[in-house]
Amino acid sequence: MTEALDAILSRYGRELTVLGTAGSRQLKGFLQPLAERQKETPFSVTSLGTVDDRRWILLTREEIRENETVTDGGDTFRAVSCQPVYLGRELSHWWTALRYEKEAAQ
Repeated sequence: MTEALDAILSRYGRELTVLGTAGSRQLKGFLQPLAERQKETPFSVTSLGTVDDRRWILLTREEIRENETVTDGGDTFRAVSCQPVYLGRELSHWWTALRYEKEAAQ
């Protein structure tokens, strides 16, 4: 089963860059917004302006650790939770919840 997932990620996965304490690395994964039923807008209004608080889900074969940064082109995300997903006793993939962040000021 993991070989099939590897083939699907290789062909259809997005090219992502992960920045952590050990440096940066490239990987492929499926990245999509997490649908929230209770919320009408994907942002909050604060005294400093609007803040995008959307949550995203990343599925990949490699572990992403909490607080690591994931970039997809111009978008930046921070990992807030990462969990392994097993099929029986075999590790299938990693499920990571991400928080969307604005690009750092240049």
